[in-house]
Amino acid sequence: MEGKILFSEYNMTTGISTVCKQTKYGTFTKTAKVAEEDKDIANRYDGCYFAELKCDIAAYKRKAQNMRERAKGAEHLLWTYTQGKPEEDFRMCTLVTDA
Repeated sequence: MEGKILFSEYNMTTGISTVCKQTKYGTFTKTAKVAEEDKDIANRYDGCYFAELKCDIAAYKRKAQNMRERAKGAEHLLWTYTQGKPEEDFRMCTLVTDA
């Protein structure tokens, strides 16, 4: 997902990478920890990359939430326009499912 990385850090002693990324869906801060058996070959770029992927996942979840809200609004608008008219004339379908 497109965005701007505001902050990125790798702590060699703890093996924790932290990334803060700003997208059009918000600002997200996520961490990634290196497994104990991989600490000797740990690469700071990989840890930061995985933390960035976690930020992207959070941004996509926020995008999906926004799209569900828009779909509910469209469904309400459709219901408002078709209120009192036969449903089969408009071939209505359910736009939003609870997921």
